[in-house]
Amino acid sequence: MNRYLDINSLIVLNYFENNDRLTWHISHKKYDEFAQDIYKWLYEIDLDDKEFELFNISSPIIYQSLSTYLTHVYDYIILEEKREHIFYSQDSSIYIDKIWKKQVIDSIFSIELEKKRFKRSKIKSLYSFLIKYIPKNFFDAIIISKNQLVTEFVNKSNLKTIYLSPSYYFKINTNRSYFTDKIAKKLANNLIEKIENEYFKLFEDHKASIEFIINTLLSRAHNDLKSYNGFLKSAKNVITGTGNNYYNRLLSTIAKKENCKVSRFYHGGDRCFFNDPWYWESEFFQTDYFYTYGKKWGNFAKNKVYELNKNIDVISLGSKYHTKIYNKYFGKKIGNRKRILYIPNSFVGELRQFPYAKIIDPLLFDWQKYLIDMLQKNGFDVIYKKHPKGFFQEENILGKIAKHESTNLMIEALSEADIVICDMAGSAFVESLCAGKDIILIDTLQRPFDIKNKRNLQKAVKIVEGYWEDNILKVDEKILIETINFFNIEDNDKDDIIKEYYINKD
Repeated sequence: MNRYLDINSLIVLNYFENNDRLTWHISHKKYDEFAQDIYKWLYEIDLDDKEFELFNISSPIIYQSLSTYLTHVYDYIILEEKREHIFYSQDSSIYIDKIWKKQVIDSIFSIELEKKRFKRSKIKSLYSFLIKYIPKNFFDAIIISKNQLVTEFVNKSNLKTIYLSPSYYFKINTNRSYFTDKIAKKLANNLIEKIENEYFKLFEDHKASIEFIINTLLSRAHNDLKSYNGFLKSAKNVITGTGNNYYNRLLSTIAKKENCKVSRFYHGGDRCFFNDPWYWESEFFQTDYFYTYGKKWGNFAKNKVYELNKNIDVISLGSKYHTKIYNKYFGKKIGNRKRILYIPNSFVGELRQFPYAKIIDPLLFDWQKYLIDMLQKNGFDVIYKKHPKGFFQEENILGKIAKHESTNLMIEALSEADIVICDMAGSAFVESLCAGKDIILIDTLQRPFDIKNKRNLQKAVKIVEGYWEDNILKVDEKILIETINFFNIEDNDKDDIIKEYYINKD
């Protein structure tokens, strides 16, 4: 049997000319269970204070890289045993190609992506050089990373701030040392032992790759800490975006050593509706002040702070951006119930996000094609909204299968339809909610809901459950179409949820 391990192989080899759906060799649930075990085993090793500091900075990206690599290994173990015919493209060169050629990996997906996206500027280099020597106690806060909420906060406050771009202060240096070798071996040996006892035997290239991932990412953090030259000395407060970003974690750790407060600004808006306990441990890392959207969002965050026994002040700012969307669209209909704006989950290439996050790329592509075909067969014109940062932007044929494709910014794309379908709740889902659109969220069973907030969400959004059958994601066609045709949520109910979660501040 032929197996296609990435999207490009499906497209180039015309898989869907002769097949309706993509069959898969393992359930997504098993991936999630395996990834959860990796997480548990990774954090169970006793480390001394110095080792733990280094691990703590790198742990989210170590986990992401290991769970990605090892679930690809899981595929290899199953498919090799079945003697399947394997196809993948040159885009899968970091993990998949190395695994199937029985080679040790020599690069990390996240680091290669960071290198690719970073565009060095002479002006920014000069700026970064000059501000390094300005006394930081002159400023109320140093901005390390920005998002919409950071920008709004800074614009409406009277604080004196300065922006500092970490990429200009830390070169990516992954040279190993005796210290990182020791920690990496300790972590890798425990992980290898547990995987072999609980799941499958690993080959030598797999074992070496596990240690390579851990050591490379620990070494980066170790070298960055050593190269720090005191540019945060005398700073009062650092402002960052989300807490699982590598530079945010690195500089939050450094800030604490400099007796500096850390203010974390949330981005996205969807997490309050889901039970993501692993996320909050990461988000609250080294945090003194946590800023979020509306009052109910703030109450949710306060409960998380209490559950995790953290000492963090939570502040609800409201959101000017979401208020702008609300004012632009709420209560204003275009009147065409046959046009659907489909906001799909984005593709991430070889990267995989666990636990309970994204469906892996080939299955996600298959699902999106199936959903577009189903909707258009039932007489709806589908507008496929491309994710601005997703992978396979040129190769993705789904925008051509759909009646229309939208590459507009989200705030403009919302003008194109009254009905919105999402298969993942993210920032675009929240923007659609604040616009007062008739939203159907298809639950792909990848993220468990927070029960209380799910009930609140259902006052504004229709949730249709998907289901897995023979490792293929499906949705009940009759239920979905009836939900679209007989959408019966009043604007007043939507209005309450929008204002309580995103607009009304403390």
